[in-house]
Amino acid sequence: MSADKKPVRTASEKRAAAYRPFAEEKDLPEEQAVKILRKHLPWKDWLLADYMRYWYGLGSLALDVFLPLQIARWYHLHTAPWILALFLLLAALLYLEIRIYQWLWPSGVRTRVEAERRALRKTFRRIKDVFRRD
Repeated sequence: MSADKKPVRTASEKRAAAYRPFAEEKDLPEEQAVKILRKHLPWKDWLLADYMRYWYGLGSLALDVFLPLQIARWYHLHTAPWILALFLLLAALLYLEIRIYQWLWPSGVRTRVEAERRALRKTFRRIKDVFRRD
């Protein structure tokens, strides 16, 4: 009966299995790499790799649409110089969102989620240290 049971794999073993095809194949097509990676990702890595990415995109879109419109409504900015200022605000928001996206999710399928987590934890520790000093 014990011979029929499958061995239990830890999350780190599943993660290593998910990234193994990338180490073996140098010329793996991007679409195939995405399918392989998503098939074998543990749920925590999927949450950080895909689900949070989608919510970030949706939140960025909402911020880009509603913030300039709300500012124009609050302050009654309907003249040409103010509309130009709102477009500049929108351009700055887009630039900032793209830079944050590139920092959180570097391009390519071969990026490791653990490295992103470590960078995020390190940033939070630095922020906590700044507030502790004061």
